[in-house]
Amino acid sequence: MAQEKTYLEGFNVGFRMRQYNPELWEKLKPSLNNENDFERGVSEGAEEYEKTKTQTREDEINKIRSNKNQEKEKDQELNR
Repeated sequence: MAQEKTYLEGFNVGFRMRQYNPELWEKLKPSLNNENDFERGVSEGAEEYEKTKTQTREDEINKIRSNKNQEKEKDQELNR
C-alpha cells in the first residue's frame, strides 16, 4: 500500500512537471534511474502526459478535418 502511494505521488509529480514546467523536466530526466517507486512514478507520469497531449492534438486535428468536410458538404448542397 505504501509503495502504491509513493508511486502515485511520483506519477502526479511527473505528470504535472511535464505539463507545467517542461524545462525543469528536461533537466531532471537524465538523473532519474527509476530505482524506486517514486522515480518510476515520475517517469511514467511524464510519459502519460505526453501521450495525453499527443492524443488531444490528434483529437483536435480530427475535429477540424470533420468540420471542414461538413462545410464542404454544405457548400456542395448549396451549389446544386
